[in-house]
Amino acid sequence: MVTNDCDRSSDDALLRTERRESESILYTLVRAIAAAEGVPAAELESLYESVDAGALAELLEHADRRGTEVRVAFTVGEYDVVASLEETMTVHVYDAR
Repeated sequence: MVTNDCDRSSDDALLRTERRESESILYTLVRAIAAAEGVPAAELESLYESVDAGALAELLEHADRRGTEVRVAFTVGEYDVVASLEETMTVHVYDAR
């Protein structure tokens, strides 16, 4: 099992993406990872190969509805992804190497 450090400094991130007002939580994740890969979101390989995207979206959406802060970390390909939901949803993408 691979572990992922949720407490990495945001200064070390390759990029930082914030959720847009009309955007779904899942699309924010896809957009952030696609930006790190330098491809359009529609061309990104499925998240389902790395993480249960439906369960992840459900967890983050539930926390959003409840006003609960949450931070989730996972690895997609060569990137560590940290999604945090505080006042807004922010996704940080790091080089996993």
